Amino acid sequence: MQQLLAVFGGQRLGLTAFTLLAVAVTVPTAWLSWTLVEKRMLRLKDLGRTPAPVAA
Repeated sequence: MQQLLAVFGGQRLGLTAFTLLAVAVTVPTAWLSWTLVEKRMLRLKDLGRTPAPVAA
């Protein structure tokens, strides 16, 4: 995200504003990624596996 902001001129805002803007863009993007993609894929991780036999 920081690279995209820099490409579009975000560095002109100064270090503090650039950092705050980067965080403000990154956190919601990361949350969306977790919610819409990663969490669903983790549910599929164990799908189709048979449980390991338990030693008695």
